Amino acid sequence: MKKISAILVVGAAFAVLIGLIGIEARATHRARSAFAALAQRRTALNLGIERIAREIAADGREQARLRSQLEHPSVHAVAASHAETPVSAAALFAANPKLFTLYLRYYRAMVGQDFNALYRRLGLSPQQTDEFEKLATDHQDATFTLEAIALSEGLKDSDPAIATLQQQENDALHSGLIALLGESGYAQFQQAARLEPVWPLVNDLATRVALTATPLSESQRAELAQIIANASPKYRNGGTADADRAKLDWDEAIPQAQAILSESQLSVLKMDAAFAQVARLEDQFHRQQSAEK
Repeated sequence: MKKISAILVVGAAFAVLIGLIGIEARATHRARSAFAALAQRRTALNLGIERIAREIAADGREQARLRSQLEHPSVHAVAASHAETPVSAAALFAANPKLFTLYLRYYRAMVGQDFNALYRRLGLSPQQTDEFEKLATDHQDATFTLEAIALSEGLKDSDPAIATLQQQENDALHSGLIALLGESGYAQFQQAARLEPVWPLVNDLATRVALTATPLSESQRAELAQIIANASPKYRNGGTADADRAKLDWDEAIPQAQAILSESQLSVLKMDAAFAQVARLEDQFHRQQSAEK
C-alpha cells in the first residue's frame, strides 16, 4: 500500500512538473510572439518616420523652390502694371499657378474652419458642407482670376468690364448659396460672413494655447469671435468686422473676454492687443510724418 501511495505521489508530482513545463513553454511562445509583433511594429514605425522625414524634406525643397520663383523679377513686373497695388496677391498667383493652387486648398480648409459653427447650426450634411466650400472656393478663384486679368491689361478694379464680370460672379455665388441653404440659411450665412475676418485672430489664439492646460473650447471660440467682432466699429455699424487688429477697440474687448477666458488664455489675447496698439501708434506716427512733409 505504501509503495502504491508513493507511486501515486511521484506520478502526481511528475504530472504537475509536465504541466508546469507546458505552461512555461506556452508562456515562452507567447512572449516570443509578442516580441516578434513588437519588432514588426517597431520596423513599421521606423519606416513611417523615414517616410515622414522624406515628405518633410520634399516639402522644404518645394517651399524653397516656390520662394525662389516668388523672388523672380517677373512677379514684380506683373504687379508693377497696376498702379494702385504695386505688389498684389493676384500678381503673385498669376506668376505662379502652382502657388495659386496651394492657396485655394488652404482657403477651402479655412472656409471649413471658419464656418464650422454655421454647419452645425444649420445641420448641414457632409455633401452640403462640401458644396458650400466648393462655392466659396470657386468664387475666390474667379475673383483672383479677374484681378489678374485686370493687372495684365492695365485696368483698375473699377473698370466697367471688370466690375460687370465681378458682379456676375457675386450673383452666381448668391444664387448658389440660396439654392443650397435656403433663404433662412442664407440669412444666417450673411451674419456668419460678417464675423469671418476675426476668425484668423481667434484661430491663432487657439493654436497658441492648444498644448497648454487650458486649450480653447469650441464654445469659447464662438464667444470670443463675437466679442472681437463687437469691438469693430464697422461691425457695430452693420458691416463686416475689421480684419486689421489695430482698428479694433481692445479696451472694450478685453474686459468682455475676461469673463469667458482663463487667466493664461487672456494673457495671450492681451499680448495681441498690445501689439495691435503699438501698430496703431506706428500708423499714427507715419501719418503725422507724412502730413508734415
